[in-house]
Amino acid sequence: MQLNGLLCRLVVEYPATGGAIPSYTVRTVKLLRYVSSMDFFVLACECIFCVFIAYYIVEEILEVTKFLRPVTTKFLYFICRDDDLTSD
Repeated sequence: MQLNGLLCRLVVEYPATGGAIPSYTVRTVKLLRYVSSMDFFVLACECIFCVFIAYYIVEEILEVTKFLRPVTTKFLYFICRDDDLTSD
């Protein structure tokens, strides 16, 4: 069973000369995206793709934090040290 929906768009234009010009568009749309076996294969591929994207985002975040931790601690040590260069 395939469910189709009806999408209607009603537009009324008001030109500068006066009056109203109505127009409409009627389209049928597929409401349920995954209904056949090929659609479920597409769903599986989309899920696998999303898992790979999430994995690589987490991996890159961990790599950036691993790289930036020593850099930020050295920078903060340089900024927050007790002996200022101006006090002689």
